[in-house]
Amino acid sequence: MSYAVLNYAPLKADNHFYLVEPGERLLNEDSPAVKVMTDFKYVTPITTSADVSIEYALNKMKLAGVRLLLVADEDEENIQGIISATTLLGERPIKMSQELRVPFSDLKVSQLMTKQTDIKAIRMMSLKDARIGHIISTMKDIGRKHLLVTDTDDKGRSIVRGLFSITQINKQLGKTGETQVRHADSLAQLVG
Repeated sequence: MSYAVLNYAPLKADNHFYLVEPGERLLNEDSPAVKVMTDFKYVTPITTSADVSIEYALNKMKLAGVRLLLVADEDEENIQGIISATTLLGERPIKMSQELRVPFSDLKVSQLMTKQTDIKAIRMMSLKDARIGHIISTMKDIGRKHLLVTDTDDKGRSIVRGLFSITQINKQLGKTGETQVRHADSLAQLVG
């Protein structure tokens, strides 16, 4: 299919252009939760393999502009786990590197990822009447910045349907600071 070109014109140098004044926020915590979900029916999820280095995974996140990768098998059909930027940039890789006496660059995603059995997720059908506030509360309760959404496909298989990200939610709600959802793991996190 061919699309027609829309009318366009150069901006005139003698005109002043101003940013539009923000009006009422389109979304708030009482808005439907699906409005802030990244739906994998429409957006291709970013995946990685469990056997790649954590540096490779971090670079992939940076290039894609995401803070979480789904860890998939070779066929990219089965999800084995997830790996987040918070994990990769935290203390765990440093401690593991020291404990195993291997260079940081030798650590693999498989060593630090949250395995499938440890991932907390919600079902797509739970979102029917859910509001953004419900998602925020759930993320705070589980202490995570991401929340996976599962569903069943037409063959009856369990699938990862989507993802909620607290960073994305805050952007869409117009919040400048990130909502703290992670529980402190050390005294340094409490003080700092």
